[in-house]
Amino acid sequence: MFLYGAVGGGKETMDTMDARLSGQFSLGGRKHDVFVGFSSLRTDTRTDGYTDLAVDPTRYVYSIPNVNTWDGTAPVPNYRRTGAYTVQQTSQDAVYASARWRLAEPLSLLTGARVTNWRRHTDNYGTTGAYVRTTARQSVGQEVSPFLGVVYDLNEYVSAYASHTGIFNPQNYKDRFADPLSPVKGKSNELGLKGEWPEHGISGSFAFFEVKQDNYGVKDGNFKVPGETADAYVAVNGTKSFGWEADIAARLNSNWQATAGVTRVKTTRNAFDLTYANLPEWLVKLGTQYRFSGVLQPVELGAQLLWQGQMDAVNVPSPSGRTKVKQSPFGLLNLNASWRFTEATSVNLAVTNALDKHYLATLDYANYGEPRFISLTLRTRF
Repeated sequence: MFLYGAVGGGKETMDTMDARLSGQFSLGGRKHDVFVGFSSLRTDTRTDGYTDLAVDPTRYVYSIPNVNTWDGTAPVPNYRRTGAYTVQQTSQDAVYASARWRLAEPLSLLTGARVTNWRRHTDNYGTTGAYVRTTARQSVGQEVSPFLGVVYDLNEYVSAYASHTGIFNPQNYKDRFADPLSPVKGKSNELGLKGEWPEHGISGSFAFFEVKQDNYGVKDGNFKVPGETADAYVAVNGTKSFGWEADIAARLNSNWQATAGVTRVKTTRNAFDLTYANLPEWLVKLGTQYRFSGVLQPVELGAQLLWQGQMDAVNVPSPSGRTKVKQSPFGLLNLNASWRFTEATSVNLAVTNALDKHYLATLDYANYGEPRFISLTLRTRF
């Protein structure tokens, strides 16, 4: 048994701008919707350099002589800032537009696209604060992410739809050679039904989905980023997730609401993927919320049950070599209660993992999920 620690610090500054314009126009005797926009994002992330005066300058490790007799004490890590630092500058500009074309009374066609320019580089500064060099330059210009969808109203309550969406998702991982990974690219397809019956207080949906992605970052075994304590990642092509999900919400009476949802996801991996699936195949959510009337009108109580199926991880790194880790199915119960003093002020009591269930949140390091957590929150609006 050993204790492992690392030290790091820095700050991040983010500036964003977003402009949108929407409206309607007439064509072919029908009104259609149009939406255009522009977004800009600038992020400066400063990472300070630290040194550990132990044997290993990048991390702190203390081997426990005998865990059965250990009293919990350990040497204090001895570290300091070196004065060196890096600044990673990321910028992303995009223009986007979409339109809803009402081709017929029950049929609508949705079209759209997003054009993105993305750039990133890292400026390196020495221990005196002087600029040294610029590394890890990346850029993607005029990346087009299309959107195409169709909606057909089967009747006044139920609609069928299908959609295709392009994926462009920058990621902030580095590989075992300290080179940053390129953005994730892919596509997402969905086919489903949505319904709403307002007079009965019921709404629901059912959908099939498929997501394909390239350059998807996964942890690269036990490798670390050179000169850093961060885990190294490797880009994997050909990852695919597919499945279905169903959701329903119902108003049982004027004060009582309930929700339920089921999701099944299957993930397939490229043969060269050396990591693991860290995802459960089944997810179930059940929830209820009740608001009292009469003298107890200010009181509202709620509960949510989250259940997930078995989660397997293959090729997990371990001291004895790659192994398989399994998380058995488990459920978590969350509770909440609130009291409304006025329309603007209320107090809320929330209990997460009320039964204090012990479970593994992720399988890469087999670290446990959060134990029972209780919070009391006072909210008011002005």
